[in-house]
Amino acid sequence: MTSTLAATTYLIEFGKLGDTYPVPPITVDFSDPNEAERQVARHAIPHLKPALEQLGRPELADCFFRTNQERTYGEFMHLDLAGGEGARFCPARLTPVEDAEETHVVADDSDDPEHVDDCPGCEAFTLTGHRPAAAAVSGAADSRQP
Repeated sequence: MTSTLAATTYLIEFGKLGDTYPVPPITVDFSDPNEAERQVARHAIPHLKPALEQLGRPELADCFFRTNQERTYGEFMHLDLAGGEGARFCPARLTPVEDAEETHVVADDSDDPEHVDDCPGCEAFTLTGHRPAAAAVSGAADSRQP
């Protein structure tokens, strides 16, 4: 069974480990869930190690991060295959974050309402529109130029 999740970017807030919250939150793109979980582990393990050492369980730092299928919950897991033991710790809450939309600001002196302040390849704005920067012109003349 496969599930299609609408969101791809999640804010991950980590819970307690002992009496502390050692791992700061992180925002991760889950377009590739395997890479996302590895990214979370790379972010968190350096923060977890000192806390685990203080708790007398440094071996737990050899762990991985996993999420539930709905991506609402995550946790770190340590597996000792030879000893037949495992541990789950430092729960995390995943909250979908709307993908950031580009914000465009219309130039104050532009007479073209579609023209935006961050237009790539424009060097200046005039009352007649924009002038493409020389490097941005690829042999095509700007049809709006007089």
